[in-house]
Amino acid sequence: LAEPAGYQNAECALFLPFGINFTGTISGEATGVAHGSPYDPATPERIPFEKQPVLFSGSIADCGSGTLAFVIRGYIKVGDPKGLYVNETLTYVPGSASTGLADVVDVFASFDQDPYAWPNEVDLTGTVWCR
Repeated sequence: LAEPAGYQNAECALFLPFGINFTGTISGEATGVAHGSPYDPATPERIPFEKQPVLFSGSIADCGSGTLAFVIRGYIKVGDPKGLYVNETLTYVPGSASTGLADVVDVFASFDQDPYAWPNEVDLTGTVWCR
């Protein structure tokens, strides 16, 4: 998978394609690439990352069906006694919705994830605003 045009990746610690399946109020799938920040010795227990663009295709209850884009930002917490831990927030990219989801005004959600849990499922909590 090629790196998105214009993305500065000179010191990137992470470049990882991914896919997400959503079920529930938001139903569909999203794909994108995760870009990690360089290791910072001042905060060795947290590795920040950004998933951008995250392209979603599916439906949102009471809003419609179509496509839109998210930015997911978070961090990987290392050194936790439970092992690796991920915290992420998902934010809508304004103006990115297709006609079917044109009534979407904003989406904000967050989740915590144990990447070693199986099945690797998370509860996404947040708010969807539609016209």
